[in-house]
Amino acid sequence: MTTSPQLYMTLSEVLHQENFPSAVLNVISPVADHIAYLDSYLLGDETGGMIFAQIQVIDEAVLNVPLVDGLALVVGGGPIEIQIIRQDGLFEAYLQVDEVRLRFPRSWLQPVTQDSQGNYVVDPDPGHFVEIDMPFGLRVTDQLEFELLLPATQAQPLSFPTAMIGNTGVVIAANDILLRFSSSVALPPGGEALGDDWRGVFIQSAAIYLPKGLGPAVPADLTFQNCYLGTGGFSGQVAADWSPVFSGTFFGATFGLEHFALSFIQNTIVVCDIRGIVQLPFFNAPVEVEIGINLDGTIAAKLTAPGGLYTLSKPGVLNMQLQSISFAEDHGNFITKLSGQLTPQFAGLNWPSFAVKELSIDSQGHLHLDGGWLNLPSQYHLNFYGFAFEIDKLGFGNNSDGGRWIGLSGGLKLVDGMPAGVSVDGLRLTWYEDGRAPQVSLKGVGVELTVPDVLHFKGAVSYDSSSQEFHGSITLNLMALHMEIDGAAVFGTRQGHTYLALYLSADWPAGIPLFATGVGLYGIAGLLVLNMTPNKLLGEEWYGSATTPGWYLRAPVGIVQSIGSIQIGDPKAKWVDAVGDTAFGAGVTLGTLGDNGRSFSGRVLLAIVFPGPILMIEGKANLLQDRATLDKDPTFRALAVLDVPGGTFDMHLDALYRNDNAGRLIDVRGGAEAFFSLHDASAWHLYLGEQDHDKRIRAKIFQLFEADAYLMLNSQQLAMGAWIGYNNHWNFGPLSVTLQAWLDSNVLVSWHPVHFQGNLWLHGSVQAGAFGFNVGLTLDARLDADVFDPFHIKGELDAAINLPFNINFNVSVTLEWGPTPTVPALPAPLQDVAIEHFKTTTSWPLPRDKFLIAQGNPEPQPATFPLVPLDSRPHITFSRPVHDDALIGVNAQPLLPEFENIGDPTRNDTPLMVRYGISSLVLEKYNDNGTIIPATSSDTQLYG
Repeated sequence: MTTSPQLYMTLSEVLHQENFPSAVLNVISPVADHIAYLDSYLLGDETGGMIFAQIQVIDEAVLNVPLVDGLALVVGGGPIEIQIIRQDGLFEAYLQVDEVRLRFPRSWLQPVTQDSQGNYVVDPDPGHFVEIDMPFGLRVTDQLEFELLLPATQAQPLSFPTAMIGNTGVVIAANDILLRFSSSVALPPGGEALGDDWRGVFIQSAAIYLPKGLGPAVPADLTFQNCYLGTGGFSGQVAADWSPVFSGTFFGATFGLEHFALSFIQNTIVVCDIRGIVQLPFFNAPVEVEIGINLDGTIAAKLTAPGGLYTLSKPGVLNMQLQSISFAEDHGNFITKLSGQLTPQFAGLNWPSFAVKELSIDSQGHLHLDGGWLNLPSQYHLNFYGFAFEIDKLGFGNNSDGGRWIGLSGGLKLVDGMPAGVSVDGLRLTWYEDGRAPQVSLKGVGVELTVPDVLHFKGAVSYDSSSQEFHGSITLNLMALHMEIDGAAVFGTRQGHTYLALYLSADWPAGIPLFATGVGLYGIAGLLVLNMTPNKLLGEEWYGSATTPGWYLRAPVGIVQSIGSIQIGDPKAKWVDAVGDTAFGAGVTLGTLGDNGRSFSGRVLLAIVFPGPILMIEGKANLLQDRATLDKDPTFRALAVLDVPGGTFDMHLDALYRNDNAGRLIDVRGGAEAFFSLHDASAWHLYLGEQDHDKRIRAKIFQLFEADAYLMLNSQQLAMGAWIGYNNHWNFGPLSVTLQAWLDSNVLVSWHPVHFQGNLWLHGSVQAGAFGFNVGLTLDARLDADVFDPFHIKGELDAAINLPFNINFNVSVTLEWGPTPTVPALPAPLQDVAIEHFKTTTSWPLPRDKFLIAQGNPEPQPATFPLVPLDSRPHITFSRPVHDDALIGVNAQPLLPEFENIGDPTRNDTPLMVRYGISSLVLEKYNDNGTIIPATSSDTQLYG
């Protein structure tokens, strides 16, 4: 069964056929194409009677409300019954409508929503309107007056949604409105002044919500009374006074409201008078202001002081004669923008006043200028302790330590004919809100002088009052000699003494040949340090590593790199003031002559610190690189330090070589370290790389294969190892592949007693995955060995296959020999004995198997003894640390640690701890018949 489509005629097709009043036709005709004509019939004749009609709105019809330009009736889809009564040329029409809405144009009212902070924002969709639902009947007269015919269950008043008045930012909400489109509807009390001809929407009371930032400044119960919406838009007014002031907030700042007046006429703000007292951040001063609301919703403010001028003061910092003020909000932060004349008040100087526009102060009291610095429209002059300071920039800012500063920049005239430029840091006053004394710093005083074709001199020195020191750098270019001299200096005064650090270096474009060696001298350097010493921190190493930098590797890397660039008072500085300490240094730059140092170039600097002494040798070298790169990232970097006060001698060498910046062909890096203690003969080590993978000697070839190795030697053991292999992972969308293959080996040899420990690990793995399914094969072979005491060898072979759905197969085979828990033998402490003559440097060794009495050796006979001078001395050498308990030797310092681990010292479970010591020394002699007897006192005197 099929349903035939409904056929109908539009109302526009039948209007001319029916006898509708012309006034009704004028209203309906514009939307007649949207209305379907269903049926109609006439009772009476042309002079009078009734017309009944049924129509249907096809989609939606928008009818302009007569006599109120802008308002519209929106009739929704559905049937409409019309009854028209005519009598003597007059008529009344009654319409029964299921869905009708009164629509306000967006130029009058805009729909709003609330953001996450509860602020009202305009609905940006132009198809959304503020509307009032009216499911009522309508009565229309021949004068086009409208009257609502309410159902019995519906009673006035009506309400409309929260809406913004135009673009003003002022939002209203009303629950008590009256629709008056007919003179038969009486105006309520308060609306009599509108007159009997007025048509529109009358509002008894409307709540007011002011633009963002201004709302908390006024009471929440502020309302418009007896306002209305008619031709042209919204009209209404409100005015109130408070004494004492109403306490609120304005953009987050404390605000005292004294007077509020706001008046709209046809959507235009004709009166906006908001007066009160705002507490300004930073100055902590009250200011009387008058606030206004613009038609675009922005807020304007002006000062209400006599003449519009205020004088604000920050004691000891600045004064400001305030000329204008404005307020804004930036990401929830209250911003006050000031304009006027600013005069600094510090350092006892006669400061000029600066014209400043839009100096911003946020709610935390931070000062800010757009761009950080303000180019002053005219140049200001300041007598800076006898120097002419020409100021052309003004800036404000905040430091990380909580300080706030005002900065001035321009030109400083030191002597006639020689200008000096001040950097953008310039002359700076820093102050703190916690009561710390203000600080004055002068940074970047630059001096530049040029003698054409002869020399060019450029230097900059900065002064920091917090550390009371100067630091800077100079450059002298001798054009005629093609030579450039660079220098850096730091000098200052602390606790009544002066300190100085000066570093000079000269480089020339061509090398000076050193005989016929093919090597040339390309530069020299000098260092002078007075009342300063290296700032080596407690527990810090001299060199360190990339992961834990020591004194040398601490940024900036080097011995002299921080001179002139970081204040000595800065904890990161390499040198610190120390009364009585002095340092001297000298350096040279060498390189191959034929290619201007391309094949090889190196720089060596020797520095000696007294009274330590501390001797430092720094070296940098390049292979197949430009000589200029020595200061950036050299191929080799070395440092040797003899620290006599610290009792240490350190040597470090780092190497880094790449065939290009990316190291696509080869990338090799590594380090070597040697350490010796001046107080403990056993506390030494020699490292070529370290066991930590990040510190090994490493090489990557073709960006594919990688290998690393290490060798660590000390007085107790030798450790070495190597790793070589390939390890990579790829992703191809939902597919992934992992490939691993490596060989890892480690060896540890302990000297007391000789013990070997090692392991070898061979690993291979292939894994692949796709869409959550994985398959892989892994093989591992591992061999661990401990020989000989204890003896333990263990081999393991593991194989694993991984299949989808968590199906895994694992096979493991273990072969093991040992362990045998035996106590290791004690090493013999005595190495050799000899008779020495100190004046002739002659020595007669006494071999253990010939002249020394020992278990298993025959007793030597006097006839075989060597003949030695009477003033010779016995010399005993030990292979282990031995304590001089009998106090017979010349080694006065104690041995630390007192006990020695026997076995692997890296473990905590060594089987023995031994202490070697000499308890006594006995002198014996042979008598005439070959018998050993104790020596007498005369014998002791004879032998000395």
